[in-house]
Amino acid sequence: MPEHPKIFISYSHDSPEHCENVLNLSNKLRNDGIDCALDQYEFSPPEGWPKWCERHIIESDFVIIINTETYYNRLSGKAPQMSGQGAKWESTLIYQHIFSNDSINHKFIPVVFSSNDVQYIPLILQGTTHYILDNDHAYLNLYKRLLNIPPAQKPPLGKIKPLPEKVAQTDPKIFIANIIDVKTWDKALWSGMVFGAYPDKMPIIGILFDNIKAGKHIFESWQAFLGKEDTADELYISINHENKNISSTNYYVHISSNLDIMNEILKINNIENVDNLITISRIHKMTPKDSRNLDMFKAAFEKHKAFKLLPAGKEMGDIKLYNDLAIIKHKIVFNKYEDLKSNDFDAIIFKKTH
Repeated sequence: MPEHPKIFISYSHDSPEHCENVLNLSNKLRNDGIDCALDQYEFSPPEGWPKWCERHIIESDFVIIINTETYYNRLSGKAPQMSGQGAKWESTLIYQHIFSNDSINHKFIPVVFSSNDVQYIPLILQGTTHYILDNDHAYLNLYKRLLNIPPAQKPPLGKIKPLPEKVAQTDPKIFIANIIDVKTWDKALWSGMVFGAYPDKMPIIGILFDNIKAGKHIFESWQAFLGKEDTADELYISINHENKNISSTNYYVHISSNLDIMNEILKINNIENVDNLITISRIHKMTPKDSRNLDMFKAAFEKHKAFKLLPAGKEMGDIKLYNDLAIIKHKIVFNKYEDLKSNDFDAIIFKKTH
């Protein structure tokens, strides 16, 4: 790049104010050491305006194109005939130059004075970095471009850093099976359950979250891990009735990793001698007025042998179900307090130890 890059400005004479803005830009560039050519510096070039434009476009290191609606219309042939012939001629030369250079563009820089005019950057230049000259920082970025000064200095390549060898653990004593992201569940604020039963399709269970954004994130992670159907039954869900008092409709929902399936996966992968298999659960107590919704779900599940598990949230006081994040499940466990033994997985809910 020469010490004083040669620049040509192509623009349309939209208004006296616009022409003044273009002149001010050119003057500023010249004051800052950029050899800027502009038609406003000329009375009448001896070779005529068409050849003058062509010579500057060819000889310049860069061509700045000031994009406006008027310039765009003249470039795209929407302007009336015999109007704006200078902009039409310059834009034709620009298109031809890029075409002849195998569509490679290092030379032509789109510029606008207002963000409203970005829409008028022609398609052929939309893949090129443009500059909105409405502040000093934007002008500085354009100035650096003209001087070929990159936004950041690329450091030299260093040596490859040696990495410690990873020792394979073939005899683990503890294995953690965790389908619960604790931080996300804490944010999601699990507040309830939603049951839906239908005559001709599988029923649904909605996990109701006060923070539905975090709740949806939980299901997005589950879908990525389990798929849209938990065919291996890796996600454990149980409903545990608290009927020590025969009239009670209270129950606990328990969600966790399925430890039986995790044990099978360990065996398949030849991981043995695990002393402790640890998981994290989420348990929520429900206190409905009656059991009608849950009873209808049980009947529908018995018929269809499957259900959809999905997130639910509240919008304007109504409950919204997010079916796109549903996971089909074929198993759910129903327990009664009096039937649980101390070594059952769900016994921890009621702290049964004997």
